[in-house]
Amino acid sequence: MDAQRFRAVLGHVPTGVVVITGTDDAGAPHGFACGSFFSVSLEPPLVGFCVAKTSTSWPRIAGGARFCVNVLAEDQQDVSSRFAASGGDKFGGLRWHRGRRRCRT
Repeated sequence: MDAQRFRAVLGHVPTGVVVITGTDDAGAPHGFACGSFFSVSLEPPLVGFCVAKTSTSWPRIAGGARFCVNVLAEDQQDVSSRFAASGGDKFGGLRWHRGRRRCRT
């Protein structure tokens, strides 16, 4: 992704609140609401986010091969609240699919 496209994409993120999702080594989905998502660099294109030390979801996601940053629409407060809660089936009742694309390093 070139720097101009990366800047344009991140320019559409209205706040730093996103939902980070991914799977563990067994393929089970995990996710959490993240209140700090930001651009780190245009060249190379890098983003960052801060995770609470108490997060039980992030260690499971971090052990997997990839993760996804989900930018929510204004009317998705219920999704944000669901992923902000600790425990439970955060994906139950939601329409979602696994991404196919892998990041290149």
